[in-house]
Amino acid sequence: MKEINLLLIDDHLMFLDGLASMLANDPNLKVLGKAKNAASALHLLETLTVDIALVDIQLPDMDGMDLAKMIRQNYPKTKIIILSAHDDWNRIHTAYRLGMGGYVDKFKTKETLIAAIYAVSSGHHYFPLAPDQVPEAQPEPVEPSVLTKREKEILCLLASNPGLTARAVGERLFIGHLAVETHLRNIRRKLGFHTTRESIMYAIDNQLCPR
Repeated sequence: MKEINLLLIDDHLMFLDGLASMLANDPNLKVLGKAKNAASALHLLETLTVDIALVDIQLPDMDGMDLAKMIRQNYPKTKIIILSAHDDWNRIHTAYRLGMGGYVDKFKTKETLIAAIYAVSSGHHYFPLAPDQVPEAQPEPVEPSVLTKREKEILCLLASNPGLTARAVGERLFIGHLAVETHLRNIRRKLGFHTTRESIMYAIDNQLCPR
């Protein structure tokens, strides 16, 4: 297998060193460089041939997503995996739409990160949200009043707890799961989506749910 050349970008030096040591245990992975900020990363990219850049989403001199966009524009052969301290649906959605290769919670297991690296290196995506469930374009925002109070309640509950099943939602709201599924069908119809995941992403993107 061809060696995968990596650039690690994170402002926490202890995490950066630990990540480099962990990845060095895999004979197919080679860490060519480490950068603690965007400026250092861009400097390294001028001289290194990097297959995948692992970019922390929060850097001291630039938003990690903005750096990722610059890398995509200036070094199109370098694929990118966004590293984040948590799964943020807005960020996941943005990363996918901007053409990033993957998005990984930086505190997941090493097996998760290595699986992401191999997947992205092979031309696949690696996201908490399946790529075919992320809409490529959002419709014009609708007025929140289009949804009933119960529909909005269900949608916002799922937006803050995306792993809940219809049965779990029903238990929290003291209604049957079949009623929840009916409400979800109505939500999809009103918002013009085919999947509940798309409806949830729409609600988050358009701030339909108060924080």
